[in-house]
Amino acid sequence: MLDEKAVPISKWLMKTFEELMTDIDRHTGKLIGRADSIKQSIEALLRTRKGERLFRPQIGVSFQSPKGTAEPGLTPEIVRDQCAEALAQYEPRIEVKDIQPRFVDDQLEAVTITYSDVDDGAEGSVEVHYTAWPSKG
Repeated sequence: MLDEKAVPISKWLMKTFEELMTDIDRHTGKLIGRADSIKQSIEALLRTRKGERLFRPQIGVSFQSPKGTAEPGLTPEIVRDQCAEALAQYEPRIEVKDIQPRFVDDQLEAVTITYSDVDDGAEGSVEVHYTAWPSKG
């Protein structure tokens, strides 16, 4: 008889992998400290479009286009609300203090997140950019 409370192995492996990867720099593969791990997590979370992760489609924000830029017609309130919701749900290591979207010509360019670490109260901030990557020419 199967234990109804048992976690499927695929969910356990995914959770374990994500926990492990939070302390590894995604660019260098080197171990990083908690402060850098939090910044990396915030950036990854807010640069992920909802539906983009196959096994966790609810993660991310809805205002990002498939090209990685922000969708047109956004307001600061929409950006703040979606960022606050995503961070509250998926980054339990922080308490968000402020969310400041920056628009240029009615296009979202970046969002600055100011936060404190819930464990030690250390304050930090990270700026997440939504402008298109320059094309290679």
